[in-house]
Amino acid sequence: MKDMWTLLVLLGVLTTKVYCLPYQPDSDGNCLNQTTVYLQEDLNLCCKKCSPGHRLKAECSDTRDSVCEPCGPGMYTEYINYSPNCFSCTKCKEEKHLEPQRNCTSTQNAKCVCKPGHFCHLGFKAPYCDDCRMYTKCKPGFGVVGSVKPDADVKCEPCPSGTFSDKLSYSDHCRARTSDTTTVQLPSTRANLVPTVHSRTTSTRAVGSLVSANT
Repeated sequence: MKDMWTLLVLLGVLTTKVYCLPYQPDSDGNCLNQTTVYLQEDLNLCCKKCSPGHRLKAECSDTRDSVCEPCGPGMYTEYINYSPNCFSCTKCKEEKHLEPQRNCTSTQNAKCVCKPGHFCHLGFKAPYCDDCRMYTKCKPGFGVVGSVKPDADVKCEPCPSGTFSDKLSYSDHCRARTSDTTTVQLPSTRANLVPTVHSRTTSTRAVGSLVSANT
């Protein structure tokens, strides 16, 4: 029984293929893991891909696997690849009214958005953009129609009766007028009519006479 198990183990070792990069594809021309390995067609070899943030510096050969190197400053690769070149980072240009929402790294490109007060004019992929324009500002007496959209200019309309707008704005709608505040004066009272007595020697009777004279 022991000899039987030993024989089975030996057969398993002999029939198991150990793949070391680079290796030849199967009979259908496929590599085992196409996510991390690519087929070098000239040599008919399955070779390693480079990880994100790297590029293919030298292709594989019969005796050596792929050689990868990191992307340089201002360059990136976002996915596993066998590209000989890294890609240039997108720059959020001031003259296009863009600002970075996400900075470029060796493994991801920069993402640009419009500065406040601007809408996307070209290349809108919410919320990112390639080129922006300034919103139209509605003048006093006009309000914005509908909601302000990130990829379209605003439209202005005259404020209808009973509403108003008193400033330049790309976001304000016409507002309803309210009645003016009325100043209310308090009515005169007897206390208000009593004259102020400045003399320290005025008697209580004298004050009473003054009050009686005003009633």
